[in-house]
Formats: sequence, structure tokens, C-alpha cells
Amino acid sequence: MKIRNIFLLLVLILMGVFLVINWNALATEMTVNLIYTEIQAPLGLIVVSGLGALVIVLLMYMLWQQASVAMELRAAYKESRSARAAADDAEKSRFAESNRILLERIEKLEALMTARSDETLSAVRQETTRVEERLKTFGETQKKVQEESAAQVNKQLVDLEKRVLVGLPALVTAPATVTAEEAEEKADAEETGNKKNMFSQLFKQ
Repeated sequence: MKIRNIFLLLVLILMGVFLVINWNALATEMTVNLIYTEIQAPLGLIVVSGLGALVIVLLMYMLWQQASVAMELRAAYKESRSARAAADDAEKSRFAESNRILLERIEKLEALMTARSDETLSAVRQETTRVEERLKTFGETQKKVQEESAAQVNKQLVDLEKRVLVGLPALVTAPATVTAEEAEEKADAEETGNKKNMFSQLFKQ
């Protein structure tokens, strides 16, 4: 309870006690001048009734003021609730907008990464194809070189064999055969040496 209400209650109690104590004096009839006429009535009761009416009017005014304040407070509370709800809705919409923008950026980043990865894969495939073509070309070239070298070695062996057969006497058959075998072994050794040199040069390249 507020101090003001306690004070008013004490005043009313004191007034009630005063009325009870002085009731006989207040109830005594006397001539009362009402400006335009005179009447016989208890002056105390008239004064007390006027004060009581004034107190009742003040109490009603106070109650009306409290009721109006309560109504204003309720209206302010409703407005604050509506403002809070609007702020919450705005915050939710802002949060939803932020999520939408973030999702759009993530999707754009994923699309960019996918495009970059596709470009990288295509570049790697192209480079792999080029390397395979170069290796294939290199292998064909080396095969041709080996075939040409083998043909040259065979030609040299045939020429060498012809020279050896021409230089030997016609009547000596056994030594000629032995000499031809030695020449063939020598030619094989030379071919092996040429191949080794060719492979060493290829690997050096």
C-alpha cells in the first residue's frame, strides 16, 4: 500500500473519531443563514456532510485518475508489445534475408569452383593427350631408328661376309667356314655395341 493511501485512511479514521466524540454538539440545531433565507438545522452535520461530499468527490477523482493512468499504462504496454513484435518480425526478416544472401553467395562460390575444376580437368586431359601423342610419336621415331639401325647392321654384316668370302681361297672350305663364323660373331658383337651406343644416346636425350 502506498504512503498516500495510508495517510488518507488515517485522516478518515481521525475524522470519524472526531464525529463520534462531538456528535451531540454537531447535532444541535441552530439558526443557519443560507444568504437568501434562514433555517433551523444542525450546523455541524451540514459542515460534515459538505466535507464528506468533498472527500467523496476527491476519492472519485483519484480513482478516475488511477483508472486513466492504468488504461494509459495498458495502452503503452500494448504498444510496446506490438513494437517488440514488429522488431522481432523485422529481425526475423533480416535474419532470413541474411541467410538468403549467404546461400546465394555459397551457391555462386560452388558454381565457380565447379567451373574452375572442370576447366582444370579439361586442361589436364588436353595436356595428358599431348603427352601421350608425344610419347607415341617418340616411340614410333625410336622404332624407325632401331629398324634403320638394324637394317644398316644387317647390310654391313652381309657386305662383310661377302668380303670375307671373296678374300678367302676357293679350295679351303673348312677354314672359310670357320672364318665366316668368326665374322658373324664379330658382326654380332658390333651390332650389340651399336645398339648399346644407340640406347645410351637415346637416354641421354
